[in-house]
This record gives sequence, C-alpha cells and structure tokens, in this order.
Amino acid sequence: MKSLQTIKREVIKLNKCTQPIDPGIINLVVGLRALNIPTLYSCAGHKERNGTFPYVDIREDDSPIAYDDYSPGMSALKESWIKKNVAIQRELIDLLSEFYETRKVEFKYQLSLHTMLDWAWFRLKSIGADLLKDMPLKTFRKELLVYQNEMDEFGSFLIKKYRGK
Repeated sequence: MKSLQTIKREVIKLNKCTQPIDPGIINLVVGLRALNIPTLYSCAGHKERNGTFPYVDIREDDSPIAYDDYSPGMSALKESWIKKNVAIQRELIDLLSEFYETRKVEFKYQLSLHTMLDWAWFRLKSIGADLLKDMPLKTFRKELLVYQNEMDEFGSFLIKKYRGK
C-alpha cells in the first residue's frame, strides 16, 4: 500500500505536465487516487474569478477517442469506457452515501456526480455549483468557501477510509 505522501507526490508530478494542481483541491484528488479512483482535471474554484467552482473530473480510460467516429472499433472502445466509468460511479455513489449518512449539509452544497459528454467521463461537484455563476462577487466569495469546504471534507473522509484499510 502506497503512503499518502507518495500519492501526493505522484499527483503533483502528474499535474506539472499540464498546470499545477490547486492547493485547495489536492486532498480530495489524493483521497480519490488513494482509493484507485482516477482523476483527470480538477479546480478548487478561484475567489478572483466569479463563477468558478470546485470540481474533479474522473475518467478511467485515457485511450484516444474520436468522438465523431461511429465505426465498430470505436463504438466498442466507447462501450468499454462506459462500463469502466459506470463501475467507478457506483463506487463513488457508495462513498458519497456513506459520507452523507450522518452529515447534515444544505442540499446545494452536497456533492454529486455529473456525466460529461454522455459517456466519456464524469465530474464530482456540488449540486448547486452552477449557482455561483450569477452571484455578485462579494456573495460569490463567501459561498465559494462553503463549496470548497465540502470538497475538502469529502477528501478528508476518503483519506480516513484509505488509512483504515
């Protein structure tokens, strides 16, 4: 079993290829990866950019896909992606159910899964994250902290689960 520090170093190294990982989301990404849930993109939300929100994109397979190719080979690859991603969704739904079993949080802050491109991957974000888009900046900054906290709490929950293994 890898140490959490090793996983964190891997996450930081992996993200140097694209852009640095936001410090406010790293615990959640580490918690997900520790439990073998593959992450793709993430953002903690940014208080200086109204409308941004915390999220983590999750995808099992990174094979090159031609989205407009409907050939039998590409269709089979897409079906394979769907099966893998649905299995991860099941696992995450179980984890989220356990997380919210005793946790009382206003509905809009609760985390849920949102399918992206119908099958390619899915996003973990708060149910009401999109509400941040039309808020006055002062309200946005205050609300963003609550959304960020919910992501961080779920990350801590996942890390505790990993340590308990």
